[in-house]
Amino acid sequence: MCRKRCHSGDVGCALNETQTIIFQLIALPSIPFLPRPLILTSMRAVAPSGGTFHTDYAILEGNEQGRFDILKGQGVGSLRLARPIAGPLDLELRVLMRIHLSLDTRVRYTATSDHLAILHVIVSQYDF
Repeated sequence: MCRKRCHSGDVGCALNETQTIIFQLIALPSIPFLPRPLILTSMRAVAPSGGTFHTDYAILEGNEQGRFDILKGQGVGSLRLARPIAGPLDLELRVLMRIHLSLDTRVRYTATSDHLAILHVIVSQYDF
């Protein structure tokens, strides 16, 4: 995981809302029959105590065939394989978790932070 650390005076860095980038490798066999979606990995939002938050999740790249979706829970987004998949296949997915944190209910101040997961999915030609 890479965390953003801006040097003083670096305006471009300070204005970029991406706080973390996570790299993950997922190896799968070919799955010719999928009776229900299969959870591959999850992203969990963590917020300081006293604040309330909600999260949005999006697959930004790599899902042109519609093989994947995201199951949204309370502060958790789970990337799922939604359709059968056959290999050999090499995919790169970019999944975004955006956290909207409400820090003060009187002023209604909201901070937004982005967290990017870059997932390398390798699918074997074999189903075992």
